Amino acid sequence: MMVWLALLANTFLFGYLLHKFLIENEHPNLTIIVPGLLIVLVITLLVLFYRHNYIVKLQLKRAEEAETRSLHLRALFDNAPVEMYLKDLDGRYMHINAQFEKLFNVKNENVIGVLPDQVHYEALAKSTREHDLEVINSGKVVVREAYSETAQGLRYLQTIKFPISGPDGQMTSIGAVVTDVTPMREMTELLKNTNRQMNAILENAPVGIFLKDEEGNFTLTNPAICQFIGGTKEQILGRKIEDLYNGEQLQKFQSTDRQVYSTKMPISYESRTIAPGQILDVKIYKFPIFDELGEVVGLGGIEVDITDHKHFQRELLIAKEQADQANRSKSDFLANMSHEIRTPLNAILGFSEILSSEVFGPIGSERYKVYARDIFQSGSHLLDLISDILDLSKIEAGRLDLAEDILDLKEVMDGSLNVVSNLAAEKNVKLAVSSTVKAVIAADRRAVHQVMINLLSNAVKFTPSNGEVVVSVKDQADGTLTILVHDTGIGIPDKDLEAVFEVFTQLKPSNTSDQSGSGIGLAIVKQLCDAMGWTIKLKSELGKGTLVSLNLPASSVIKTNSA
Repeated sequence: MMVWLALLANTFLFGYLLHKFLIENEHPNLTIIVPGLLIVLVITLLVLFYRHNYIVKLQLKRAEEAETRSLHLRALFDNAPVEMYLKDLDGRYMHINAQFEKLFNVKNENVIGVLPDQVHYEALAKSTREHDLEVINSGKVVVREAYSETAQGLRYLQTIKFPISGPDGQMTSIGAVVTDVTPMREMTELLKNTNRQMNAILENAPVGIFLKDEEGNFTLTNPAICQFIGGTKEQILGRKIEDLYNGEQLQKFQSTDRQVYSTKMPISYESRTIAPGQILDVKIYKFPIFDELGEVVGLGGIEVDITDHKHFQRELLIAKEQADQANRSKSDFLANMSHEIRTPLNAILGFSEILSSEVFGPIGSERYKVYARDIFQSGSHLLDLISDILDLSKIEAGRLDLAEDILDLKEVMDGSLNVVSNLAAEKNVKLAVSSTVKAVIAADRRAVHQVMINLLSNAVKFTPSNGEVVVSVKDQADGTLTILVHDTGIGIPDKDLEAVFEVFTQLKPSNTSDQSGSGIGLAIVKQLCDAMGWTIKLKSELGKGTLVSLNLPASSVIKTNSA
């Protein structure tokens, strides 16, 4: 602006002088005009100088900024985390960045002005040139993906090439960005394989599988669930449960859906569904689907056809009821036969004992007495066996009536020991009581005697000669009472400790002689204990003996005192 003002002032002054000299023929006072003219010229020159200096500085600043931008762009190009390069229109490399150098194990200074066939394998060089020509001919960005041989092995590369134009708008070179997408490609292939496998599972699974979104629309179904619902995928996907069911079935499905959403927990239940032409029993599992914040955004389900299972279950129940009825009939029959079986046996035992004792005089040969004793022993064994079976049958038939007698525990133990004393004497087994506890209990007298006699006779039976059977009593701090029967017998393997309580189970270790018995003595003991509210436990060690613990509840213990 100052330059224009100075020039305008000079032009005005020069015009004024010409007008005075040539038109008005006047001669103005030059002593005033000339200095003024000189001052104006000097000012004009100064303004021109400073303007020129300003323009020069501005151009220098712009050049420096352009150089800085160029350096930044070059740094960005060279240090970009992807492979980049520039090529001329003949396909010669103009510049490559560090990532490209690393990928193909080349140096920038060695490839400038070089064609791709001097850098890459023949197939890659040919593909690269084809890509260049496609960009040159179309003038557009062209993207290609392919496996390429690199210094790091075979990699899947995505190459984006684009035209670069000069100030006149004409294409001058080609730029390229290369990205190693091998991991992404591998992940894509893995996802494809996973999807194929999942689709195979969904399509062929013998169970129904479905997914629903937060609004309750079906988003996934498989053929099995379509069969259960009675529709095609096209008819089910995008629809809600209320579009497919009604009545009680709909209410059940809706209530269980709400339960999953409210509790955020999986549930399972059984339902009977009416499918086309059939009624199915179905086991249904429902579970929530969460987003990354833990909010329920959908619901999944699995439905299993259990129609055959339920039918089989009903048949089993009927068979069990029939078996139970047959077992009760058997037990009733055996329990009712007690008198009929025992009466003739008692007669046999009585007459054989009279014969062996020769109550009515000598019977002749000594063999008759031996035979009579054999008849008595065999009959006694048979009576014991029948008594055990009848007792067990009576318990199974529910005809066991327990009384609540007041018993002195010491008297019970003494009486039981007396019963087995003869057997112990025959085997040379010592019987002993090791207890200072005196107790009075409330229990059925006959049941308690039978429990103790069975345990003691069993202990004596399986204790070798010179062994020992010891009975003791301990009162506990919680008011319960424990009766212990400990023997030094052959012991029981750990794996058989539970089996000894099963009916007709008789353990016979190979290193011992055969022992007579029904194999149901301990089974009766277990059932009698259960009926009285007692608990029985076994501890045993092979070759060292067995410890039987009977625990009486506090309600059965009237009083105890330690002497």
